[in-house]
Amino acid sequence: MKVHSSFIKELKIASRGFYFYIELVMALIIVGLFLFAVPDNFNRQSTEYLYLDMSAQDKESYLQSLKDTQPEVEEESVKIKINDEEKEITQYTLQDKQINLIDNRQQAEFLADKEGEMVAIIQMTDKQEISYEYLLQGYESSRFRNLLKILHVKPLKELEEAVERQEVRSLSNGFKELSDKENLLPSVLLFNGALMGVFIIAAYVFLDRQEGVIKALALTPSPVWQYLSGENRSCHVNDHYLQLDGGFTNYAV
Repeated sequence: MKVHSSFIKELKIASRGFYFYIELVMALIIVGLFLFAVPDNFNRQSTEYLYLDMSAQDKESYLQSLKDTQPEVEEESVKIKINDEEKEITQYTLQDKQINLIDNRQQAEFLADKEGEMVAIIQMTDKQEISYEYLLQGYESSRFRNLLKILHVKPLKELEEAVERQEVRSLSNGFKELSDKENLLPSVLLFNGALMGVFIIAAYVFLDRQEGVIKALALTPSPVWQYLSGENRSCHVNDHYLQLDGGFTNYAV
């Protein structure tokens, strides 16, 4: 009972300040966002743009092989804006990505240069071999670039089989994987605490300004960071002793 009464007493004291209500509003906003706005898992479906620089027959064969390897692929016609013009393209929706087929190389270069999209140009060589050209943005890591170089050296099926053969040992058993919403919650709570600290510092700065402490500090050689840190500092000005104590000034001659 004593703990309960002490908690109620502290709660009543805290409710007299506006910090309590700011924190309450922030808590309601966070709860509302996580209940109604933030999904359990984010959509990780990537968007790719392909230009098939080959004959109509080779293009049809390539698309047919794509449909055979991805039985659940969905095909539809969509409109996108390229260089302020609406273009109708064919879009293939797979489980983890969307593939958009564009008409020419100029469109591919515009999407990569101006829109920052992931674009690949697929060509058919004279030896009837498929050649891949990727238009990158320049910020990709060397590991990603090396992956693109070896990605088409062997058939994708062999790479998948090699990955599946790798031994994976779990360090613990019986755990439950967290959703994206649950992984995001600690970061939001940490940001909320840091934001409240900024509010408190701003409130003290405005309070000191109202009481004239800022004007008194402007006459001293003390830098701004010492005032914000609130540390005790001492210095000599014109053979007079000046003591700064937590942002307040006490003069002694």
